[in-house]
Amino acid sequence: MDLRTEEVPGEEQQSLPAAWRVQSSDEEVLVHRSPYYLEWFWRGKRVLSERPTGALAWLPRGERFWHFHSRAADAQFFGLGEKTGPLDKRGMKFEMCNVDAMGYDAERTDPLYKHFPFYICRSQNVSIGVFYDD
Repeated sequence: MDLRTEEVPGEEQQSLPAAWRVQSSDEEVLVHRSPYYLEWFWRGKRVLSERPTGALAWLPRGERFWHFHSRAADAQFFGLGEKTGPLDKRGMKFEMCNVDAMGYDAERTDPLYKHFPFYICRSQNVSIGVFYDD
């Protein structure tokens, strides 16, 4: 992986890396600086990546937050608590709030009463869990 540096304008010229690497023996997270996005690796294989073009979005009015991923062709997403529809949540979107669902539909109702901001992404026979702690 290339950790290039570039000049940053300011009082003193300094070089900052285009990305930072955080790693242990098996895991690695690459934090890209501009544009900002993260990539997760397991034993050298990329298992999850945020979308390089707009990984995060925040709307202060209504306190809404969006998180976008680039997905591998074989990626599967599981979790998020009490949600309707198929077990694999790939390509679906969900609202994370607790509500008593009136007129519950086992395939389409969202949100439901309990959510848990944790999901598992499985790709290339490797699984990674993501927890949103707000």
